[in-house]
Amino acid sequence: MKNPQVIGSRKKFGLIVGGSLLFLFVILFLIDVDVLLQLFRTTNWLYIAAATLFLLGGYLLLTVRLRYILLNRPGWWETFYANSIGYMLHITVFAPAMIARTASVGWITPISVGRASTGILLERLMEQLMRVSTGILVGALAARMQTASDMPVGGGGFLLLIMFIAIYLVMRYRDQVADSLVSLLRHVPYLKEEQVRSTVTNMLEGLDAINSTSRLVVCLLLSYATWAGFFIFQFLVLVALPLDLPIDQMVLIAAVVLTVMPPSINVILILYQVVVITLLVTFGLTDTTTALVYAIILHLIQMLCWIVLGLWSARQAHVNFSELIQTVRQTGATSEQST
Repeated sequence: MKNPQVIGSRKKFGLIVGGSLLFLFVILFLIDVDVLLQLFRTTNWLYIAAATLFLLGGYLLLTVRLRYILLNRPGWWETFYANSIGYMLHITVFAPAMIARTASVGWITPISVGRASTGILLERLMEQLMRVSTGILVGALAARMQTASDMPVGGGGFLLLIMFIAIYLVMRYRDQVADSLVSLLRHVPYLKEEQVRSTVTNMLEGLDAINSTSRLVVCLLLSYATWAGFFIFQFLVLVALPLDLPIDQMVLIAAVVLTVMPPSINVILILYQVVVITLLVTFGLTDTTTALVYAIILHLIQMLCWIVLGLWSARQAHVNFSELIQTVRQTGATSEQST
């Protein structure tokens, strides 16, 4: 029987190689170099600076939300340090973001790795909700209907209600949900029933952080506020480029990229650019050269912010990188064994 870890490694390597070849093809055959250089030269860097402030605001709200999910047990600065270092490790040593953040939270804060893992799993649930909500905005804008401006609000409110009911039912019938998920997943190759049950139980325990209506509402509001900051960041970066595009098209471009590649996740260099270019060109939102410039600036700002914040946080928290990286690897190995 094949090792699932080897399969995952080969798949990741294949994605990197394939993405790199596609990126090289784009650069050689689809990019107008003169236009690309002109776009960079005439970019309004004042707007870029303003966009960066909104990005940093979103990152700060990520810390507030994670600390809230962890029941405010770690200190604010401890949570900020751990979050920043986790994202930096994800970028620099290519550790999966969830594993790097879980290990960093367990290393720097008094929260156990297991508790940190369930909290970050809950964060991922919130992220998926934000993606779907942004997808509603994308659909409304793309439809170009007269009522499009009202659809995101109405659709988002309806989705929020459905999500609230679903989470409430999961919390109320946790054991039944666990049994159903175990029954569904135990037939998946490489998964043992006891491992599946342990993972499902840990995921459901993460919902303890929002075991009341008020906590669920606060968590959702923090998530929407975070994504509002991210959306403004991506919109202002687009405004900074010397493009003659209508406002609704610029909003649509920013929303499409936010849905698929939000700043709360980090994708390997080149793969990020390939995905953004493919999205924007496939849907006819921009030309290839503009999409490349937009993707480069977006990703560069995100990477620089997390690296700078991560290095500063590591200095403030007196982190030993070699020991922390070893912990990240151990956390990853444990995760592989339990899934």
